[in-house]
Amino acid sequence: MLSLLSGKLVIEQHSGLGTCSSLLCNARQWLHGRYTEASLASFRQTFNIPEDVNVAYCHESDFAFHRGPNVAFFPLMSILEGGVRFPVNLLLLRTLRFYGLCPEQLPPNFYRVVSCVNRLNQIYGLQLDHNDINHMYSLCGNKRTNYYLKVRDMRVRLISCLPDSNRNSAGEFVRVSGNWFADDTPCPLSRREVGSYRALTSPQFFPLL
Repeated sequence: MLSLLSGKLVIEQHSGLGTCSSLLCNARQWLHGRYTEASLASFRQTFNIPEDVNVAYCHESDFAFHRGPNVAFFPLMSILEGGVRFPVNLLLLRTLRFYGLCPEQLPPNFYRVVSCVNRLNQIYGLQLDHNDINHMYSLCGNKRTNYYLKVRDMRVRLISCLPDSNRNSAGEFVRVSGNWFADDTPCPLSRREVGSYRALTSPQFFPLL
């Protein structure tokens, strides 16, 4: 099997944090109703969140109460272990637009893959994009059960050492608003079927396999 890089290694290099269960506990305290001004400031500093990006803990059962213009919901684990930072990088934004999905429809491993590919570009001066991700991975799932990436050929993959499951991710999200996307056109912000989103700047969508 050919693999370009270890997902765990790249995420640790990218975030400088590693994968520690205490991060999850601290994040819940910082973002949930028990947080203080000081603890929220600590959360922002730990994950390099700019002041013009608003963040708050949100369970998936409360999405309907918090939707609004330019409001997105990212899995908590996508920030803790998936390398997501704000404003989100262009590769992640374009990959979400390419598949036509909103952030809440995708599991932490999706963000691990995209963040690792972004890190590969930074380390080796590559220009891998959403087309390369789609070439190596097929998007599986549906609107009801959410989507995930599956390696097309088990002998060749961009990223290795990804967790087999999406542990600690059941229903826990971070609600973001403000200047969280680094482009003029955000990704979809509501749940939909893959390929149903058509932004003016989006490329042609590849079919589901």
